[in-house]
Amino acid sequence: MTGTGGLYADGFHIHGYKGVKNPGTKKCDVLNPMVFTYNQGVVLSGLRGLWLATSYQDYLEDGHELIQRVMRATGWPKTNRRNWAGLGRGGVLEEACDSHSDCSQDGHTFKGIFFHHLTEFCHVLRPEEVRLLALFAEPGESIEEKQDTFNRWHLTQCRKYGDWVAHNAQAALATRNEQGKFGMWWGVTFPSAQVDITGTDMEKSHIPPGAIDYVNHGEAGPGSEELRGLLRPASGAAYSEDRGDSTIPSKMGTPLPLTEEITAG
Repeated sequence: MTGTGGLYADGFHIHGYKGVKNPGTKKCDVLNPMVFTYNQGVVLSGLRGLWLATSYQDYLEDGHELIQRVMRATGWPKTNRRNWAGLGRGGVLEEACDSHSDCSQDGHTFKGIFFHHLTEFCHVLRPEEVRLLALFAEPGESIEEKQDTFNRWHLTQCRKYGDWVAHNAQAALATRNEQGKFGMWWGVTFPSAQVDITGTDMEKSHIPPGAIDYVNHGEAGPGSEELRGLLRPASGAAYSEDRGDSTIPSKMGTPLPLTEEITAG
């Protein structure tokens, strides 16, 4: 599920899916290579959990490699470059929709979600996690050795990201208005407010080839026909008849039709 720059893509979808009554291939056979910041974050906390359950250091190593890929995709450490680097520019994390000012309310939260999971990945061991390590330990395994590896190696690696995290925090703070409310596009005025965002100084972001940004654009997104059955309609558009009158809400905002069996139950 990784694509450009080793970043995690959005995920697999069902080819030809138009609803419960027209499910297409019924297989997760189409990869949407769209990259969002939060996708990278949720993997990080998952990798920490896998390490806790197995003690395999490979999971922590994979997490650190992913963090470094994300940092490179923001252009870090070249903080004065305004070119789109895949997931940001100038060392600042950015959604592809930020520079186009067309993020959905869902998309507004993604960068915060990433840093939430990064914080979890790099959190010190909690007492209940130490007990979990003991619970899953193999006979003869040393819990103290596991803790030592975590504290000496893992947390040392995490501290290396401090400058990048602080750089992003400063960029986010720079977007606040008079009421202290944060803006969506963290890097627009950071590190310099003199950047011409309408001219050649600021390159517009672009998504990976073949990607569909359905989270922010819904059915209005280029190429969204492949996912039409899952997406919310464009503003003012009516639902198609094949979705039926009896519906249930979907994750993407468009109600999905209930089958006769479901409605009868």
